[in-house]
Amino acid sequence: MAPKLMQSPLQSVPGRILGLILCLFLGWMPASAAEPASKAPATESFGRLSHPKNKRAAMNLTALPKKWHRVLRRRLDGLQDESEKTRRTSLGKLTETLAHQAKLAAGPRARSQKGPGPAEVARYIEYQIVKELGKNRGAWAIGARVERVLDTAEKENIRFTALDLLVQSKHKDASTLLLVASNRGDEKLKAKARIAMAHWPREELDLHLAQGFANDPQHRGWQELIAHRVGSHGALNAKAGALLIPALREMVVAEDWKVAGQALWIAKGLSKERHAEFLVTSIASVAAGVEDGKVRWRILSDMASELREISGRSFGLDPRPWQAWYQRVLAGEVELDVRDEEAPRSSVEFFGIGRVSKHVTFVIDGSGSMDSVWGTGGSTYYEEAVRQLVAYLDNMGDGTYFRVVLFSSDAKEMVSLQKVEEGTTDSVRSTMLKRKPNGGTALGAGVELALDRNARDEKRNKTGSSDAFIVLCDGATMEGSRWAEDLIASEDFPLGLRFHCVQLGRSPAGAMEALAEGTGGRFVRVRP
Repeated sequence: MAPKLMQSPLQSVPGRILGLILCLFLGWMPASAAEPASKAPATESFGRLSHPKNKRAAMNLTALPKKWHRVLRRRLDGLQDESEKTRRTSLGKLTETLAHQAKLAAGPRARSQKGPGPAEVARYIEYQIVKELGKNRGAWAIGARVERVLDTAEKENIRFTALDLLVQSKHKDASTLLLVASNRGDEKLKAKARIAMAHWPREELDLHLAQGFANDPQHRGWQELIAHRVGSHGALNAKAGALLIPALREMVVAEDWKVAGQALWIAKGLSKERHAEFLVTSIASVAAGVEDGKVRWRILSDMASELREISGRSFGLDPRPWQAWYQRVLAGEVELDVRDEEAPRSSVEFFGIGRVSKHVTFVIDGSGSMDSVWGTGGSTYYEEAVRQLVAYLDNMGDGTYFRVVLFSSDAKEMVSLQKVEEGTTDSVRSTMLKRKPNGGTALGAGVELALDRNARDEKRNKTGSSDAFIVLCDGATMEGSRWAEDLIASEDFPLGLRFHCVQLGRSPAGAMEALAEGTGGRFVRVRP
């Protein structure tokens, strides 16, 4: 009789003790004592934050290209085989196929392909594997995925695909694996594990991310992770939120508007009570910084707006009424959230976007469709945009820094960076109306030119650079939401910049909505 082969520990143990095996494999590390890696340069990112997976059910196998029917059916049948060796082999091949198809789906050819392609094949396989991982008898599959993640001999994309599958399965041992890998793995696996944490709201994972940020709040990578976790899944648990507050207090009074703006975005991850406390106890320092010319006016304005949103009260930019109100809240005299007042309407408006900053760049659509008639007054969309732009600048008053970029099939800086002074708006009106709408709707060209000019200003003279962009478009853009998500995720994107977007008409606005949502700005649709 042939000798019986010894099974690996991960093959033979049930899922409930996989966490212990993992810790023994890499060295014991209690989750509560997880320590982030040592500080890295502030400009370093952990890599592109993958976006949440598509939650739609995968399409039927018969809807995929025919060449996949037999191959996938054989491998899926293998997952149900009595032999664990066969099941593991099938799962391994499916994981490799998934990784390869996902890579193809991200390539340029797949984007122009019509009908089911690599993305659909990958989604189908992903759906089937995650379903298998969730079964009661799926301990073998969890163990196989864990082994694949930890196997340094494997190709990186295979290891990362296996890690993604474990996270999607929401198996408790996957949480342990993320904590272990983020401390004891190689640098790329650490980064991948931390990125995965930002997509899984779970107490121990939130604590790890919050501790990493608290230890090094200027590190771009930790800022991105916390901001993405908050933006995608809402408030952190109370313990994790408490760890953020000391660092946020320092960031919000920074002379660099990007740091202060990012602090306000991250603070949205606090509970309503903690958020109100942070804003009220920080607003006086911010107001003093604005008075001294060290902190941007936009930061103070944003704080007052967020307090108004939380409380339903309208006390303006003076810290004292907010502090007095909060003392009454603490004393139990008033509720934190009482909607007994209407928010005051700003006298400064651009298609519903109120006063957002004293340092603003306008990115305006100059495509051929902007020559359409606006309402019943006889003016065009473009002429109305110019009228509202001039009125906005007039109401903002002297000392406001601004720039205007126009986009159609390409982009051009129509008005270079300058201050609003006497006669400025007449010059802007004349310059803008010399140009007639024509061409396509290359939003990307306009936004990227504006970002390039703003980065140049930041190097030359930080005083004038824009901390807010107002973008107006009237039609379907050449770019979609994925373009906007990639732009915001790029390593040179200025964290803390706000995009406020106005969509005229009923055209799809995926890119515009993604720009606003991804930066904490406002999206407004106007139907003439």
